[in-house]
Amino acid sequence: MTFLTSRPAIAFGAALPALLLLGACSQTAPTSQPVTISGHIDHPKGPKVYLTLFRDPLRLASDTVSARLDAQGNFRLALPQVAAPGEALLGAGDEMANLFVEPGDSLHLSLDTEQFDETLRFKGRGAAANSYLAQSFLRFDDGDNASPMRFVVKKTAAQMTHLVEANEQERRSFWQQYAAQHPVTPAFRAYVRQTLAYNAANQRMMCTIFFRHLHKDDQPATPLPAAFLAGLQPLATPNDSALNNNAYLSFVQQYPMHLVQLTRPVSDNPMPEDAFEPAFEQAIRVYGNTRTRDVVLAQLLLQELQMGSFQNAQAKLPVFRQLNRDSLAAREVRSTYTKRLALAPGSAAPAFTLQDETGKQVALSSFRGKVVYLDFWASWCGPCLAEIPAATELKQKFAGRDVVFLYVSIDEREKDWQNMLAKRKLLGHGSVHLRAQGFNSATAKAYQINAIPAYFIIGRDGQLVADQAPRPSSGAQVVAALEAALAAPAVDAVAAR
Repeated sequence: MTFLTSRPAIAFGAALPALLLLGACSQTAPTSQPVTISGHIDHPKGPKVYLTLFRDPLRLASDTVSARLDAQGNFRLALPQVAAPGEALLGAGDEMANLFVEPGDSLHLSLDTEQFDETLRFKGRGAAANSYLAQSFLRFDDGDNASPMRFVVKKTAAQMTHLVEANEQERRSFWQQYAAQHPVTPAFRAYVRQTLAYNAANQRMMCTIFFRHLHKDDQPATPLPAAFLAGLQPLATPNDSALNNNAYLSFVQQYPMHLVQLTRPVSDNPMPEDAFEPAFEQAIRVYGNTRTRDVVLAQLLLQELQMGSFQNAQAKLPVFRQLNRDSLAAREVRSTYTKRLALAPGSAAPAFTLQDETGKQVALSSFRGKVVYLDFWASWCGPCLAEIPAATELKQKFAGRDVVFLYVSIDEREKDWQNMLAKRKLLGHGSVHLRAQGFNSATAKAYQINAIPAYFIIGRDGQLVADQAPRPSSGAQVVAALEAALAAPAVDAVAAR
C-alpha cells in the first residue's frame, strides 16, 4: 500500500459538516410505502429467507418477514409499510447481508451461498445503494480486512497513522467514484457520508487501544501523534437523527470508554473490566440531555449486565431510571436485569450434566464440598487459548487443595474439541473437561453465555461466588478470589449431596 503524505487529522471526519440527516433531504414528511425483495439463491442452506427492518436504535423493535424458497430457489419478501430510509438485514441459512432500503424499493437479488458475498448481485429500485454496500464490504471489510490489527502489529506510530489514513482515503475515493457513476439517492448519499466518518473514528479508537496495549512495556512510552485522535471530539457532538446508523451507534458507545482508557495506564487487558462506571459517567457528561445519551446508557448497562459485573450494573440502575426516557430501552434493561439476577452471587449455580472426553457423564453436583472454577471456552476462541499458560500456572498454584478447575467447551463439533485437548495437552490431574455443544446448548443458556471466555466461581455449597470471575491471567486477582472462596465456611460434603 502506498503511504499518503500527512494531512490534518480532522480529514477522517471531514464529511461531518456536510452530513445530511436521513430524511432531511425532503421538504415533506415521508410517506409509508412497501418494500419488496425477490430473488434466486443457488445451493440454499436453509428453506427460508428473512428480512428484518429495525425500528429503534437498540434493535429491540423490528419488522421481520420471511419467505420459503420454492423448488428452484426463488423467493419474494414484502414489507407492506416502510416510512423512512434505514438499515435492514437479509438472512439466508446461516449467512447474512446488511442492506439499505427506502420506501418504494423493489429489489431483485441473486446469490450462491457457497460464495455468498462474492456472488451477491442486485437489480431494480435500490440496487445502486445495495451494490455499493456489497462491493465495499468485499473490498474493505471481508476476512482479514475486518481487523484494524493489520495497521498496528509491528508498526511504529507513524507507520500506523499512514496506513490508517491511506485506508480512509481509499474508502472515500471508492465511494466518490461509485457515486459519480451510479444513480444513488440523496438519502443514501447522506447515509454513506455518515458511515464513512463514524467508521473511520471507530477504527482510530480501536487502533489506539491495540497500539497502546502492544507498546505498554515501552520505556519511555511510545506516544501516538496528537493529530491521530484530534477529529474525534467534533464527531462526539450528539446527533439523535443518526441513531438509525449502526456506525454512529458504535461510535457513541465506544467514545466514552475511549476517553476513560486514555486517562489510565495500559493494563494487561486491552479492554479493562473496571471501566464501566467511569464510561457511564462520561456518557452522561458528553451526550447531555439527548436521546443519544439514553441509548448509550442503555447499551452500557446491557453490556455490563450480560458480560460484566452484576454489582456494577446494579449500582447504576437508579441513575439510568432517573435519566432515561426511552421506554423500549427501560423494558430491555429491566428484563435483562431480572434474568441476570438468577446468576447473582449467592444464587444456586445452575445444575448440569455433560460428557467428558471419554464419554462419561459428569454432573456439577458431584463437586459439592469443593470450590469450582468454571471456565467456558472453545477451540476456535483466540482469547480463550491465550489464557492457557496462565490457567496452567493457576492450577499448579492450587494443586492438592479443594479447587476443581472445570472447563466447559461450547464447540459444536466434538472432533474440534478433542483435537484441541490433545494438541495443547490440556488433560491431566487437576482439571475436568466437558462439552456443552454450542451457545444454544442448555448449559450455555443457563449461564447466559454471550461471549467467551467466561468464568464463574462456585462455592463449596453449590452457590455462585462470582458470576464474572477474574481470568487466569489476572494473576493476584483470581488467586485472591479463589482463596476467599476456600476460606468461606465449609459445608458437609455428604449432606450437601
